[in-house]
Amino acid sequence: MLFRIFEMKITGTLLWLGAPAVTHAAQWPIYPAGTAPPSPAPSGVPASFDCAMRTFAYEHGKALLPRLGAFEPLFYALGLNEDCNGTLSGGGAAAANTPTPPTPPPPPSPPPADSVYVAPTGSDGASCGSAASPCASLQHAADKAGAGGTVVVRGGTYYLAAPVLLTSAHAFLNIQAAAGERPVVSGGVPLRVAWRPHNITAPSWDTDAATNNVQMTHCNNATIVCPGTTDDAGACQALCEADGSCTSYTWHDASCKGYERHCIYRTDGVWDPRADKGHTTGRKNAGRNVWVADVAGQVTSVPGLQLNGARATRARFPNLPAGLEASCGYGCMVPGGSAAWTPPDFGRFGPVQYFTDNRSATRRNDTDNWFNQYMIGTNGLCSVYDPPVGYWCSEHTSGGGAFAFRTPSGVAPKAGALPHAPYGDVSQAVLNVWRPQRWANWMVRARRRLRRPRPPRPPSFPR
Repeated sequence: MLFRIFEMKITGTLLWLGAPAVTHAAQWPIYPAGTAPPSPAPSGVPASFDCAMRTFAYEHGKALLPRLGAFEPLFYALGLNEDCNGTLSGGGAAAANTPTPPTPPPPPSPPPADSVYVAPTGSDGASCGSAASPCASLQHAADKAGAGGTVVVRGGTYYLAAPVLLTSAHAFLNIQAAAGERPVVSGGVPLRVAWRPHNITAPSWDTDAATNNVQMTHCNNATIVCPGTTDDAGACQALCEADGSCTSYTWHDASCKGYERHCIYRTDGVWDPRADKGHTTGRKNAGRNVWVADVAGQVTSVPGLQLNGARATRARFPNLPAGLEASCGYGCMVPGGSAAWTPPDFGRFGPVQYFTDNRSATRRNDTDNWFNQYMIGTNGLCSVYDPPVGYWCSEHTSGGGAFAFRTPSGVAPKAGALPHAPYGDVSQAVLNVWRPQRWANWMVRARRRLRRPRPPRPPSFPR
């Protein structure tokens, strides 16, 4: 959002989800020698407000990435331990699961009698704003409350079609959540969908002969279960089916010395079968459960998707339910050698400017000739960043090279490199290019060359 804040208080609990944002700040600060950056809390900002905002950022980060659990790195990155007296209880490795954020501020006092109320079910107008007849939009409520006023935000989701603009006309405005309610401000677009089945198949079993999915494991009757011996692989599969947590099994025939006719199954979902004579391996195939909905006329593109407030993964190959942050390793990737790469256009944004701190007072001599000096590069291909500055744009980088900003101009996959190609429609296709170590990630829009070849047109002759 675009703010020009004289003083504004946000109390209660408001959760912001991807609201469209336009932020304005001073140029990237470069502090001269002998000076220091300002303290973490700007002058005049109460410590209680500063720590409350940091706590809000921490809780919001955990909500965005729930798979990270306590998100301990974010807790420390926000300085909640040092600047806000936050603690991690339990100590050691267990602390990552039980972070204790700073003590929240006291609950807000009852709103003034002339407060302007807003609710998703309200209606904007000249007479809106009472508890019984709330306004509908945050902007209208803020404008109506004006300088020194109070906006009480009722629970529900507020979808922003444009940023909320607060200017000097809103000085000393107080925005607070209604007591005991949870407003959510979102920059998303709610979709009206009518789901219909597209590809529904019954569950089944995939069986692989001469493969072993329990190699180098030991029975613990938790993730690796050993129910005993069976006469054949079918009986072993039946034992697996009887246990609702079983995800795969391996049966050993009479040639497996020491494990004759042993049935072993897994409950941890690991599927890494290896060729191994004398074994039969099977795993559950949940079947296809694909549903579709027509959203034509509601959105023109879907850069991100949430279902009931939870992040959803758009269609991709390979399927990565955890998102692009979770690399699937080498096994599911198309090798980079299976494509022809167009070199970067280094002159696209003009020359890069290098800044290296060569002062002996700041040089580090204990890093085995790595990262000895502070250095940055500005402009050039770093112009794709905001601000256009970064370590990897420096003149002599350490630790892997400046791959991140040397983005190729294009890529042309070789014939047969992409799965299921050629494709009928690539109007929204994006190729994600990344290394398993998650260095130098790029996204490339697909063009028509990935499409199926069109049938030749019949010849035509002028009249």
